Amino acid sequence: MCSAVFDSSAIIALLRSEPWIADIESYAASAGLSVVNLAEIASKLSDWQMSDTQLSQFLTAIDIAILPFDAALAYETGRLRAVTRHYGLSLGDRACLATAMQLAVPAITADRKWQHLKIGAAITVIR
Repeated sequence: MCSAVFDSSAIIALLRSEPWIADIESYAASAGLSVVNLAEIASKLSDWQMSDTQLSQFLTAIDIAILPFDAALAYETGRLRAVTRHYGLSLGDRACLATAMQLAVPAITADRKWQHLKIGAAITVIR
């Protein structure tokens, strides 16, 4: 069982060794990452010339479970667009939130604009 769901921004903060990574690492051993957010991170790391193998090794090293994304999560992610549109949340952001809401655990993000969301999800902003 996951104790939290990571947003892509939190994993990227870990990869960059940003100053607040201790906050992220405290969740890592029991946290999950939506497969949608994995795709986001893989896209970003491809831009940085990091291989899929390197990303896989990194995720294995920090012991993050990769969580499936099904039709129910897809519908919830779509519904979240209406209530998050004015914050500019991406599909990946909403997939993270929907996953966290489904599992009833906090969403961990480095994106400060999430702190203003009032959607019934527990959100921890690490920056």
